[in-house]
Amino acid sequence: MEGDDRDSNDAPSGFLAEITKFRKGGLKPTETVHSAGPQSLDNIIVPKANVRVFDDKTEYYDPPATFRQKVQAVAQLVRDSKHTVVYTGAGISTNARLPDYRGPKGIWTLKEQGLTPDTIAPNGEIDPTHGHLAITALNKAGLINHVVSTNIDGLHLRSGLETSVLSELHGNAYTEKCSKCGHISIRQITFELIQNGVHPDHLTGNTCSQPGCGGELRDCIVKFGESLPAAEIERATAESKKAQLAIVIGTSMRVKPACDLPLLSLENGGKLVIVNLQKTPFDNKASIQLHGDCDDFLMLLAKELNVAVPNTTPEGRELVDFFDDIDYRYAQEVERLQKKQAEYDQKMKVFGTQKVDNTVISTADVSDGEITHAKNLLLFSGCQNCTYTINSKCTKVILENCAGLKLKFPQTILTQTMEIVNCENLSLEISVPVFTVSVDKSKDVNVTFTAPRFFQTFYVAHVKNVSLTVNPADPIVLSSEELCERFQESKKMEFPQFVVQNVGGQLLTELVIREGGGYATTKRQKHIADENDRRNIQAMEHAMRRLVTISQRPGPAGK
Repeated sequence: MEGDDRDSNDAPSGFLAEITKFRKGGLKPTETVHSAGPQSLDNIIVPKANVRVFDDKTEYYDPPATFRQKVQAVAQLVRDSKHTVVYTGAGISTNARLPDYRGPKGIWTLKEQGLTPDTIAPNGEIDPTHGHLAITALNKAGLINHVVSTNIDGLHLRSGLETSVLSELHGNAYTEKCSKCGHISIRQITFELIQNGVHPDHLTGNTCSQPGCGGELRDCIVKFGESLPAAEIERATAESKKAQLAIVIGTSMRVKPACDLPLLSLENGGKLVIVNLQKTPFDNKASIQLHGDCDDFLMLLAKELNVAVPNTTPEGRELVDFFDDIDYRYAQEVERLQKKQAEYDQKMKVFGTQKVDNTVISTADVSDGEITHAKNLLLFSGCQNCTYTINSKCTKVILENCAGLKLKFPQTILTQTMEIVNCENLSLEISVPVFTVSVDKSKDVNVTFTAPRFFQTFYVAHVKNVSLTVNPADPIVLSSEELCERFQESKKMEFPQFVVQNVGGQLLTELVIREGGGYATTKRQKHIADENDRRNIQAMEHAMRRLVTISQRPGPAGK
C-alpha cells in the first residue's frame, strides 16, 4: 500500500472474533425523527420536527424514487464541499456478512433474545464491500478527504484506503504494534492469536520483524473500559472541525465520543448527512437523512459523481457485480412497513386510541363530576377550581396551565404516562398504574398513589412544594431549589431534572443525567448498565469464540 509503513505481505482474511469487544450496549434511543421522504429535490433539505421513539429497532427504507433524489442532493453537497469527512459504523460491513450491533439481527439485539449472530462469513472469510471500495475511489478522486470509523474489521484498509486519511477510533483487529520500535504490521489473524490478544496486556505472542528489533507485538484493539487512542481521536476531531460536509453511514450514533464528532462540522456552518436503516438521536440535525443500504447509497453516489468503483479488492479478490435492484427491493420494504403500520393502527382502533379522538377539557368545560367519554389523549388546558373523577379509559393524561384541580383516576391509562406543566394547587389521586409522571414548572402539587404497585418513576424540574405520596406514612416533598443544594453537580446544568423511583421498597431521589442525544438516566443506573455491558461482552466473546472454533474444524475425511 503506497505511503503505508505497514507490512503488506500478511494481508488479513480470517474472521475477527474481536469484533464483539466494543462497548456498544446499554445505549437506548432518544429524541429522534423519521422523514417520510419528500417527492422533489426542492423539499429534501428541510428542518424536521422531533418525534419521541422508544427503543425502535425497526429498519426503514425510503421509497426508491425518493432515495435516488436524496442521493442526487448529497452528490451536489459533495461537489460544493471543500472538505468532506465520512463516518462509518458497523452497518457498512453487514454486506460482508459481519453483524451490526442494534439492527434486528445485530449482536446486542440477539443477545437480548439469548441468541448469537448467524451472519458471519463461513470459515471466517470476509472481504471489503462495494461500499468500502466506493469510499476509497471517492477519496482518490479528491471528493472525500477523511474517514472516521468505529469498526475494527480492517475493511477500510483492505479496500485500499491510506492510513493517512483514516482514523480508527476503536482500533483494528488485523494490526499489531511493536512495543519496542512502534512499527505497525498487518497480520493474518488466527483464532489462537485472538485468544492471546484478549489478555489485559494485549500481547499477541508475536515478535517484530523489523531488522534488529524483535520486540513484543500487541494487538491494536480498544477493549472494554480502555481509553481511545489519543492520536486517532485528536486527528478525527481536527478533521471534523474542518469539515464542510459530514456524512454518517451505517451507525445508530449512540456511542460517545464518536457520535459527537460529526456535529462539529455544524458548529462551523457545515452540513450533516445521515445514512442508516434505523433512526438515530441526531436525525433532526441532518440536512438530508436517508433510510437505505450503505452499499446502495455509496454506489449510487459514486455514479452521480462520475467516479468508477473497481470490482476487485487490492488483494485481487473479485466481488460479485453490484446489481441495482433498488426500485424493486425498496418498494417491497416500503410496502411491508406500510402493512405493519396498518396492522398497528387497526390494533389502536380496538383500544379506542385514534388520534382524532383526543379529549380536551378547557376552561369553558369546567364543571364538577365525571368524565366518561375520554378515548385517546386526555388534555386539561387552562382549567381552574374544579373536581373530576375520570371514569373512562384514555391513552395519556396531560395537564397544562391549570390551577385548583382535584382529579381522581380509577380507570386505565393505556400508556401509563402523565405530564403536568405550568400548574399549581393540584390534587391528584391515582388508583391505576401510572409508571411515568413528570411535573415541570409547577408548584403546590399533591400526587397520591393509592397503592405502591401503581408507582414507578416520578420526574420533576423547576418545581416548588410538590408532594408525592406512595406510602401514606412517608410522603416526600420536592422543591428544585432544595434538590439543587443537595446535588451540587446539578448547578452546572441549565435545566436540572430529578427523578424519584422505588428502589428496594424505598423511594430514592436522584439527579437525572443525559447520555447520547438526551437519554435520561442516573449515576446508579449507568453503573448498573455498565456492569451489564461488561457481562454481555464477556458472554458474547465466549459465544463468538465457540462459533469461530466450530467454523475452523476440519470436515469429514475425503471432503
